[in-house]
Amino acid sequence: MADRIPEIECDVAVIGGGIAGLSAAITAIREGAAVILVEKAPKIQRGGNTAIADANIRYPHEPDEYCPTGQSAADFLEAFMRVSRGRANRELIEVVVQRAAETVDWLTELGVEWEKGYPNVAGYRRQPRGGGWELVRILYGHLEREGSHIAYETAAERLLTAPSGRVVGVRALEPGGYIDVRARGGVVIASGGFEANPEMRVRYLGSGMDSLILRGTRYNTGEGLTMAQEIGALPAGQWGDFHSAVIDARSLDRVFRIAAGINVSISDLTITGGAGGGDGGGILNQGFLTLSGVTLTDNTADGAGGGIGSTGILQISDSAIS
Repeated sequence: MADRIPEIECDVAVIGGGIAGLSAAITAIREGAAVILVEKAPKIQRGGNTAIADANIRYPHEPDEYCPTGQSAADFLEAFMRVSRGRANRELIEVVVQRAAETVDWLTELGVEWEKGYPNVAGYRRQPRGGGWELVRILYGHLEREGSHIAYETAAERLLTAPSGRVVGVRALEPGGYIDVRARGGVVIASGGFEANPEMRVRYLGSGMDSLILRGTRYNTGEGLTMAQEIGALPAGQWGDFHSAVIDARSLDRVFRIAAGINVSISDLTITGGAGGGDGGGILNQGFLTLSGVTLTDNTADGAGGGIGSTGILQISDSAIS
């Protein structure tokens, strides 16, 4: 007889611990629900793409100390529809437009502080002080103070359903084996896309997409999408589109790149750049990097000329960067 899979009960189970999952969990807690957050990543890499983003936010607002450019609700809605060439779900976009300002106020009330966003002619924007990493830290702090169970290193694999078809929980794989999370009030799937899954990239985006360089979290591998489809959910949205950024091909064999979601410690190392413009050695950090006793010269903004560039988490001690 097979061993019985252990169970744990709650009111609401949330899959994924980025900004969407954290917001859902905190909202449920404030309504009196007992919440379990299922987070695939270890604690140091929690937060999904939110944790490694600068987290600029755009929404309808008048010009203020954070941005000299304002934008009306009508213009904001029109921009969504124009950029998507009319393919965006207008009903959902209207919800975003109508409720974005109150969402920013909600984050402010939770303790998020704001600073100037990147200058942009497309409308109003601001960003949280400390970027996405600080945003994630603040929201996780609320869950921790409420005593909510956060299951790190736990990968949701399939939804559990009642004979009626109603979702009643999720089966997940934690370090000690499988566990069934029974959720009386339902399950929120907030586990992102499939950008870290080469097979799904090729399936939906086309040939050659398996070789793309991943800049985001390596934990977004699409299970949330597939488990929903397995119980009858219909796909929606633009599965064949994606956002990408140009990376200088000349630097690929010269720059030591630390991918998002990767932890690296470097000590007692000297890197000297060449002519710059991608011709020298360097470090481009998009993950979690600790430097100790490191010397880097001929620094450039993107780390391609013999220095260091970082869009991730960077800790430095006893090092020289010039």
